[in-house]
Amino acid sequence: MRKKIVSLLSVLGTAAGLVFATAGPAAASPPCTGHGYVAGYRGTIVDIPIASSGTHCHLQQGYANEAVRRLQISIVRCYGISIRIDGQFGTNTKNALIAVQRREGIAQDGGYGPQTRDHMGHTVAAWEEQQPIGCVRLSRPFP
Repeated sequence: MRKKIVSLLSVLGTAAGLVFATAGPAAASPPCTGHGYVAGYRGTIVDIPIASSGTHCHLQQGYANEAVRRLQISIVRCYGISIRIDGQFGTNTKNALIAVQRREGIAQDGGYGPQTRDHMGHTVAAWEEQQPIGCVRLSRPFP
């Protein structure tokens, strides 16, 4: 009887491991829904896409919200890639993000997640009516 229980627990544990191991990156974080201000390189403040639970979030083709708009602003201002800033994550935004990922030397999947967030340049936050004055990565210099 004890061997059957141990065997059953082993099978269940393996099956549970397979279920959790197959969860993709999108399942690992909530969708970004808005934007927020966080510390960038050397004390600057940058404007990045966030979720209500914080900065650990993702964006992908098909999303439409303010977080996408903020991502598009950073792509245009920091990388000089001409895309429409409309808050719609379509094919042009995906292709632009792939170009950013290629330039940064990271996985080129066309989705925005923690790796892309940490490697790409984001616009420096502007207060009141002033325009953003540059781009900064979260933890290292941006050329």
